Amino acid sequence: MKKFLKWGAIAVVAIFVLAAITGGGKDGASDSSGSSSSPSKEAKPSPAPEKSYKVAETISSPTMEITVTSVDQKASVGGQYFKENASEGATLVVVQWKYKNTSDKPVNSFEQPTVKLVDSKGTEYERDLGKTSTYATEIKLDRKFLSDLNPGITVNDASVFEISKEAYAQGGWKLNVKAGGKPFVVEL
Repeated sequence: MKKFLKWGAIAVVAIFVLAAITGGGKDGASDSSGSSSSPSKEAKPSPAPEKSYKVAETISSPTMEITVTSVDQKASVGGQYFKENASEGATLVVVQWKYKNTSDKPVNSFEQPTVKLVDSKGTEYERDLGKTSTYATEIKLDRKFLSDLNPGITVNDASVFEISKEAYAQGGWKLNVKAGGKPFVVEL
């Protein structure tokens, strides 16, 4: 049993390290420190989205249909054994979304959609990798992790962002969604 727990712990750490290295997408804005709810340091401009969407509206990209299903604030995520609380002065913004491969080819894990939280000044925030993983375990997501998404398949995903309570209360937040090489905005 001890050997199983040791190798299980090693596997979990390896998954976290691999996820931190890949950053969950090809858009180049990952934070290698592991604490990824910091503003993105990406300097290159992105093409402007054609229109903005609302929560529960379906976005169609060249290869995907994406729907942000909910955005909630929480003080903590996790269950009985793994639980993570928001830091002092912070809140956890939990974004749940689903996406479907509408193309006729598998979509590589590095080309699957990414979601980032954006404040009223345009600062883009990365998800908190640890809290996102804990939340995924809590609600038993069926998202793809380092696997291709085959045509016609829909999966559920979520991202957890740790944000200053004060800043979040000021409003004006939105989500930047990148899918199929195109940017989209979801107003909150």
